[in-house]
Amino acid sequence: MIDEILEYPGFGECESLCRIRINLTQTNTIAIASELPNNPGTSITNCPKSVRERAILRFGLPPSTTWIEHYPGTQTLNRKDIVLEESFSIVTFNKSGPQWKYISRSQVEELIGGKLEE
Repeated sequence: MIDEILEYPGFGECESLCRIRINLTQTNTIAIASELPNNPGTSITNCPKSVRERAILRFGLPPSTTWIEHYPGTQTLNRKDIVLEESFSIVTFNKSGPQWKYISRSQVEELIGGKLEE
């Protein structure tokens, strides 16, 4: 498993950061991009193609990789920590743009074949 901070270009080419976890199962590659509370740039939801393209280039991921966006329960907004419900979405990419489908933590853990560490 890979667990690193990934830099990607945000709006206006600003530096943006997310946590990327890549899990290899017997049948699939699963990439989980998590929004960081200290991300100085554009969110993962506003630049999903940039995150995907950068991860493919950096880690040599196959086109069949399953992409998941993750927002932890605590985020920073206007320099204040706020508590939100943790969320996960499978992101698919097609000609009309990215599509999001919410899934649960247990569904993510089923996909990766084990417990998702914090």
